[in-house]
Amino acid sequence: MSIEVLRDIIEQRLGIPALPGIVLGLNKIVQAPDAGPKDVAIELQKDPALSAQVLKLANSSAYGLRASIQTIDHASSVLGMKALQGMIAQASILSIYRDTNMKSPFDFDGLWRHCVVCAHLSVRLACIARIPGVVLVPDELYTCGLLHDLGKIVLANSIGESYVRLVEQCHLHRPLWRAEQETLGFNHSDVGALVALRWRLPEAVVSSIQEHHATSGQGSMSAEARVVHIADRTAHCILEGTIDDSRYLYPRVKFLLGITPSEYKQAIEWGMGMARAIAV
Repeated sequence: MSIEVLRDIIEQRLGIPALPGIVLGLNKIVQAPDAGPKDVAIELQKDPALSAQVLKLANSSAYGLRASIQTIDHASSVLGMKALQGMIAQASILSIYRDTNMKSPFDFDGLWRHCVVCAHLSVRLACIARIPGVVLVPDELYTCGLLHDLGKIVLANSIGESYVRLVEQCHLHRPLWRAEQETLGFNHSDVGALVALRWRLPEAVVSSIQEHHATSGQGSMSAEARVVHIADRTAHCILEGTIDDSRYLYPRVKFLLGITPSEYKQAIEWGMGMARAIAV
């Protein structure tokens, strides 16, 4: 089945949320080569509620900033334009699914904690990766890591308690993406990549979401997907208390990212500290 056919099936079966027009406009601004923090701030001022949510996220412990962020200009200069784009998307998702979060038994807080740890680990790994011929952009990797499980949110919203049961049945027994594939005919990576595509997010974000559960080799994965793939599995080990299992990732980390076991261990220790610092 082609990816186009699969995406048509997903759109027919699920409610793919439309991203607010202001966010689409912000995406264009952030991706423009001559754009700056003031351009983003001017656009965001058109939506005070979204601006407030972005500043709330910027000042949360998840971002680990020591100084208080008072303005969008400041957030952009401290975090970087690409990271700010991810934060804007995150704020929009939280807004779209606010009612769902309150009513659903799905663990949205746990998911967001995992995504934030994955985002920070993606940046850390991107800074030390050695992929021939590839220059990774840490800010962009933050967005890739933050949004990699976007499809789970859409599935939880679209199919409700049946998805919660599927998640519970899979916990620690088999990969959720595989159970989704067997039950639905597609998985959360397919759904998330479709949403990112419809939201006109950068290709690196789309590919990293689509491929972050790939089991094949280097040639079939984008560089960003390789980083998020390792960051995702590492974040699971850290947050699920199975850190000893991370040693089984050493060969794959070396193969995909060119990172030595000692470097990877240091990244894990850093990630554990970051996870402790993040308030649930």
